[in-house]
Formats: sequence, C-alpha cells, structure tokens
Amino acid sequence: MPRSASTMKRTLCLVVSTLLGFGPVAAGPLPAAATTELGATATAAATTEPPLTPTAWSELEGGPGHTCGVSRGGVWCWGDNASGQLGNGTLTGSVRPVYSDVIFLYPSVTKVVAGRMHSCALAMDARIGLYCWGNNAYGQLGDGTATQRTRPVMITAGVTWTSLAAGDWHTCGVRSDGTLWCWGYNGYGELGDGTRVNRTTPTQVGTGTTWVTVRAGGWHTCATRTDGTLWCWGRNNTAQLGDGTTTDRVTPGQVGTATGWVNPSAGFQHTCATRTDASIWCWGWNGSGQLGDTTSVTRTTPVRVASPVAFATVAAGYRHTCGLDTVGNVYCWGNNSVGQLGDGTLTTRLAPVWVNLPYPAARLATGFDHTCAVDASTNASLWCWGFNGSGQSGDGTTGNLSTPTRVGQHVWVRVSTGDHTCAIRGDGSLWCWGENVYGKLGDGTTTTRLVPTRIGSATDWRAVATDTTSTCGLRGVGTVWCWGYNATFQTYYTPTQVTMPAHLVSITMDNVHVCGIDVNQWLWCWGGNSAGEIGDGTTINRPAPVRIGTDADWIGVSAGALHTCGVRGDGSAWCWGDNIYGQLGDLTTVFNRKTPTRVLVYPGPFGEVSSSQDGNCARQGSVTGPVVCWGVVPAGYHGDGVTIYAEVDADFNHACARKPAGTLWCWGSNTFGQIGDGTTVARGTPVQVGTGTDWVTAALGALTSCGIRGPGALYCWGNNDFGQLGDGTTTNRLVPTLLPALP
Repeated sequence: MPRSASTMKRTLCLVVSTLLGFGPVAAGPLPAAATTELGATATAAATTEPPLTPTAWSELEGGPGHTCGVSRGGVWCWGDNASGQLGNGTLTGSVRPVYSDVIFLYPSVTKVVAGRMHSCALAMDARIGLYCWGNNAYGQLGDGTATQRTRPVMITAGVTWTSLAAGDWHTCGVRSDGTLWCWGYNGYGELGDGTRVNRTTPTQVGTGTTWVTVRAGGWHTCATRTDGTLWCWGRNNTAQLGDGTTTDRVTPGQVGTATGWVNPSAGFQHTCATRTDASIWCWGWNGSGQLGDTTSVTRTTPVRVASPVAFATVAAGYRHTCGLDTVGNVYCWGNNSVGQLGDGTLTTRLAPVWVNLPYPAARLATGFDHTCAVDASTNASLWCWGFNGSGQSGDGTTGNLSTPTRVGQHVWVRVSTGDHTCAIRGDGSLWCWGENVYGKLGDGTTTTRLVPTRIGSATDWRAVATDTTSTCGLRGVGTVWCWGYNATFQTYYTPTQVTMPAHLVSITMDNVHVCGIDVNQWLWCWGGNSAGEIGDGTTINRPAPVRIGTDADWIGVSAGALHTCGVRGDGSAWCWGDNIYGQLGDLTTVFNRKTPTRVLVYPGPFGEVSSSQDGNCARQGSVTGPVVCWGVVPAGYHGDGVTIYAEVDADFNHACARKPAGTLWCWGSNTFGQIGDGTTVARGTPVQVGTGTDWVTAALGALTSCGIRGPGALYCWGNNDFGQLGDGTTTNRLVPTLLPALP
C-alpha cells in the first residue's frame, strides 16, 4: 500500500534533485518555489565489506536508450552506446552501469542529463564547468563542432550552471546569473532564439535574467521564471506547448497566466509540471493516457492529473508519466506495453497507479519507455523497470521488466599492474596484491599477497599508478598519495600524502619518477632525474613536485624508464629525458633532452601517448586513429598507419590497443602469456585477445597485462610469479583470467 507520512521510519526531506524525462527536474519542499538543487554528493554507508557498487545515487536521468546517474560524485551510464553516449571511450553498449570517463572530475560531478544519444554533466569545484559527450550531429554537445565524442569534452569552464537539460537533439541550461542558453538542433525553434538555425555553441535565449529551471523534450523546451510563470517553445504539433494552439514557437511563450509552477518535465510530445499546491498538470499528446486525466484526449492547455495525492515532482516519458509524492511513493500512468508503469502488468492506465518499491523513493527518472527510481534507504539503491532492449534498465539483461528491479554489482573502474597490481572499485576503495617489497602494496607490511587486499578504509580513490618499487594514487579532489620506495626518496608502508601546490587529475610513474597534470592543465613531475626525465632543464633529482614549463594545455602524460612523453591540447606530442634509442621521437639520438621536445617522427595530431622502457606508442587522432610507435618498440612493430584504435598502452616488450568496437589486440613478447592469446609465441603484429567486444581499458606491466571489461569485470594474464594476477596462485595465465569474487 502507499506510504503515509506517519508510517515512514525516517523523515524524507525532499530536497529531491530528481532528474526526469528528457531533462532534469528538481523538487524542493512543498509549497516553496522551485530551484534546481545541485545538492551535496551522497556517500556510501559504512559496511563490513564494500557495498554493491555503484552506490548512494544522488542524481539520475533516463534517455530513450540509455540511462545515467551520479554516484558518489562519479558518472555511471548504461544501455545503448552507438554514439558514445555512455562516455567510456567505446561504442559498445552495456547492460550494467559502466563508469563514464569523467574520472578527472570525480568527485565533483553534481548533475548529469541524458538526451537521445548524448549526455552532459556539471562539475562544481575547482574544475567548475559543463562537459558533454556522445552524438553531436547537430551541435548538441556545444563544443563548436559536429564531431562525435566518446569521452567527455569541456564545453564551458568557470561558468556556474544551475539547471541543465538534454532533449532529443538539443541541450539547454540556466546560468547562475539567471540567463538561459540552448544549443543543438533547432528545426522547430526549440532553442528559442527566434530562428530555426542549428547552433553548435551555447546561444542565449532572449535577454532575460530571471530563468530558474529548464527542461528539454523531444523537440520542445519549457522553463520556469522567478515569478513562478512557465514558458514553452519549439514543436507544438500535439499541443505540447500548452498555449491553446498547435502552432510551433521559435521564442518562449507563456503557458496560460497561472503562477506557482514548480517542476516542469518535457516528455516526447507531452508536458507535465507540478505547482505549489502539490498538484500535477499535464497537456499535449494523450493517446495512451499519459496526461493522467482518465481520458485519452489530447489537451491544448493544462489539465489536472486525476489524483488527490500531494506530489513533489513529475517525470514525463514517451507515452507514460510518473510522479513522486511528498512521502516517497511513486505513481505512474499511461502506456504500459513494456512494463514501464511498474505495477506488474502490461495494462495501460489512464490515471495514476501505485508502484510497489521496497523503500520510499527519493529520486525518479523516465526514459522513452523505462523508469528508474532511487530509494531513500541508507544505501540509496537504484531500481529500474520497463523497456530494456538496450540494457537501459541496468539489471544485466535485455529483457523487459514489469516490476522494479535493483541495479548494482561489484565493479572495477581503474587498474595498474607490474610485479604488483592495484585497482580501484566503483565504491572508491583501493585494493592491491602481488609483490610487496618496500611495502609498495600499502597494507603496512612487506608480505606478498596473492589475492586483492584492501588498502585502508578510504572510499575516494580515483586514480592509481604502479612501478617496480612504489605506488601512487589520487584521492578526492586530486590529493596525491604515495608509498613504497617512491619518488620522494623515502619508504612508506602505507599511503602517505605528497605535498602538492595543486590538485592533480591524472598521474603516471616509472623508475622512481612521477608526473601528473593538475586541474589547470599544468604539468608537474618529481623523483629521479638522471637523464632529464623530469623535464625541468636539469639532471638534479627532485624529491618534491616541480612545474614543467609554463604551458597550461597538457591533456596527457606517460612515464617511461628514463624518459617521459606527453600530449598537449593542440594534439602535439612532446618527449624528454633519455634518447639513446630515439625514444624522444625528435629524429635524433642526442643523449638526452632536459626539457620537453616536440615529437617529429610521426605527424599529429595525437590523442594519447604511452611510454615503455625505451620507447613509446601513441594514437593519432583526437578520439580514434592509427597507432604509431618509436624507439625500442614491441616486436619492432611501428604500426600499420591504417587500423583504427581508441586506446593504446605499452610497457617493456609488449603492447595492447583497444578498437572502437571494444575488441582488444596485443603484440610483442609473449614468454609468460602476456599477449593473452593462449600461447607463449611472440607476435610481430596485433592479435585479438579472445572474442570479447566489451573491453573498456587495458593496463600493462613488464610481463603482465590486466584489463576491465564492460560491466566492470577485471581480468589479468601473463606472469604471476608474485601473485600479481590476483587469482590466489602463482601460476602464469595465457588467457585473460577473471579475478575471483571478493569475500
């Protein structure tokens, strides 16, 4: 039965940052006027073991074929990925949540929105800004291009957005100064700028400075103002603008004369909104009863949903609608052909029906034909139901669900390997195993571990890097922690913070030198410098981080044994340090270079570079492209200049690269099975590792390889002398071996 306020075991404060339908909807305590809540990131409850991950959902949004949410400040997406809308660097869909590649923003993400085939997120700390990814055919990402992006790209920096919405092919947002901006497809005037011209960068809607919330539907947009009025514009073929006509509008038009509008939600061809009296009103297409007025009659002006319930917020989908009441009950109505109403039937409903969830709900989202809710329990777990053909309900299947089904699993999101391996789980915990000389596992001992061992109790790890004597990682907003015999020339047996002038977003290390990029895209290095690998113009060891040059556009860096390489924002690659084997790529073998020197051996632009002991491999192209290698390279393979890859990693004498389709290919030495093809035969050209098409990333050590596959499963193979494969043995593995489930 629906819950009443008196039967609830805990107070449900509906500062509900609920993202609904085709755009986010935030609910504040009724009857106060609405503002978009950018609330603090939730944290997972303490348990005796890492909880199901991701956990503690704080934001949620459903697109037609994919779903995204914010968990503990990180973005997770699942479902269709044909345009890279999951944001993990691939085009491979996932039936379970995968960690989107906004690791550089973790844990600052406060909001995520999902359009038809694109997604966007907001960050709110030192990296304040708007980031988007996925399909960009009409400029809906806002980066000034029509280029598809499989990883997030920054759209605006230093601008505070207070509301954000993604429609089918357009995006809109409200800034902190109350101005409204839209971009993307404009064929029906949904950008509201008075034209039907597509826009590839944010374009202001009028000159008003009193906008509060914005919601984007299929081809229309609605927004509220500080006086409580509601305005809509764009396509109006089914009266979704609510102005009493079916005439499209290219500028905002007021919905009636009423005030007190709080939380609008723009569906595909209908619109709903709550008012300060806790009622829901809907208008537009009603062929399946999605307006909830007990009829199937299309309405050109708002009609009240037939329910006495006090609603906090509403979510409009394609042909169905759901509402969340003030005590956490979820009600749905409209089309139910695939179970999207969640009542255990496939019966269409012309008025709200109660959805039986195990806990009161705190957040709600609808896609085209699926629905998700976050419960108000301590763990803030996620439940989804309805259409699941692309895995958008996230339960690991593609079967439709007519009742709420919990989403969540143990997942791995980052890994680094060598003689020891360290990896980060979706709950932000850090685990290490393998050789433990110098205490490089960080568990306070020097005892070798054959299975993953949790390092400390922190749950805010976001990056980790390993070398032969030490480990370093990033926590929280980018603080640096190292242990083992490390680049400060000290030995620590547990993670110890490194004093840094800035917060880092990435970190790399090899042979007792470390480099990282900070939030301003400055480059910092420290540690051993015998060949100039620090890049500060000297060969003096640096126990403390030093800034390299004055450039502020570094986007990637990778440490080799005695050299370092990086990529800058213009796509140029630069290397420094030892050059006896030509590993700097400057067309010379000058012994060393003490400052960054531009790579000339291959033309750019480059998207990434990976440095090995005495060589490098890099991917040409900003998103995908051929792999090229120089210096001492695995099996002498320099790349064929043709095959397209999305990611590459090289170490010592073998390399692996991932194709956009999610397959993994490796080459080079194979004495210990590190290629993963089931043999110990060296490979002079790339060979496919198994038949999987859901590889997300790969990380290589000298004789060992590890990789993460789509649902967050971690596999390792190759040399296992010290238990670095984590399978409880010291037996080498010739094919990827799944890590056993943790206790």
